[in-house]
Amino acid sequence: MEVHARESAGDNIAQQHQSLRQQCEALDECSGIKTLKRCLSALEADLAEHFDLEESPVGREAVLGPRALAHADRMDALFKQHPLILDTVRGLLAQADQLEVGVHRLVDLIHKHERAETELMADALYDDFGGGD
Repeated sequence: MEVHARESAGDNIAQQHQSLRQQCEALDECSGIKTLKRCLSALEADLAEHFDLEESPVGREAVLGPRALAHADRMDALFKQHPLILDTVRGLLAQADQLEVGVHRLVDLIHKHERAETELMADALYDDFGGGD
């Protein structure tokens, strides 16, 4: 394997690890649904790219160097976790979408309720009791 490609992949993997750690920290601090969805979407895309690179032949060698074959079983066990991690992020994204839809429905319901109350109060205020002018 070309030394430059291995070093380049190694540098990319190290940078991705740093970025993913920062994203996970940011995810812990996400407060709004839209922010949470942005964080999860970015994490999903970056994890997919990272896992693809890590699982590639050049990535395997970059992670473990010339002893990659000696540790192939352990590495494969870790690689088997990649789909679970991605599925978990994607599941959380779907839940966030559902939560966002639910929040929008709740807001719409509250707005309709407020309009109906306002209309009722206006009707009650301006009822004509038939008194003489």
